Amino acid sequence: KPYPPRGHPADHNFSWATGRMLQGFQIVFISEGQGRFESRPTGIRRVEAGDAILVFPAVWHRYEPDPSIGWIERWVELDGSAVSRLLSAEFFEETQPIARPRDPSAVANHMERLLRLVRGIAPGARAEAGAIGHVLLTQLQTQYGTGKQPSPAASMVAAAERLLSSGIDDPLPMPEIARRLGLSYSYLRREFKRRTGLSPKKYLQRMRLERARRLLGATADSLDRIAERVGFCSAFHLSAAFKKEFHISPRQWREKHCTEGNI
Repeated sequence: KPYPPRGHPADHNFSWATGRMLQGFQIVFISEGQGRFESRPTGIRRVEAGDAILVFPAVWHRYEPDPSIGWIERWVELDGSAVSRLLSAEFFEETQPIARPRDPSAVANHMERLLRLVRGIAPGARAEAGAIGHVLLTQLQTQYGTGKQPSPAASMVAAAERLLSSGIDDPLPMPEIARRLGLSYSYLRREFKRRTGLSPKKYLQRMRLERARRLLGATADSLDRIAERVGFCSAFHLSAAFKKEFHISPRQWREKHCTEGNI
């Protein structure tokens, strides 16, 4: 649930004086400025540009920018099986709510992509946003600055996800990705499925179908053109996979969710 950037305490929908608790897991990325964060498990912590604040479900917290400097913040709320898996495995800890990514620009780019998608009017944008959110979460997991270091397998799976998601129309074969990462294909495939819940093939197809659904809502492209853009060999194969995944044909989905104003 991304929202527009906010840069002044008056823009917050809660005050430093009262704080609040949320039902979801949020990532708040500070791209400029500084301020402070407080939660019951941590007390007050300083927050600076490049930090990601992790807000945990049902944990009282509050945060605000420095009144003399302010900050620019972007935030998303994520839910689903991937979030539950990482929280239950204690990859993210309530006592360590401030993450300092090794590559803040990559985190910022993912946040911006999410904001652009969800701000758009096109039906299906949230589907692609969900896929990008998963990549963001996995990437942040590998860069999380707690005492618990991510395993080499977790880092390699995150790298494989980034390679797959960056070229869904013409992806590298998984054996080639495994070779680049210095892993055997069988090991990468096994760890990929264990950590994401999907085989590499299913993960790639899910990404393609989510992008196809967004294109159906955002453009007037023919199904042949959309199939080409997302890496399916034909409109027939895209239609069959789409119906199997979403239980509706692409044509029916477009008619149900789109109007002339949308496309």
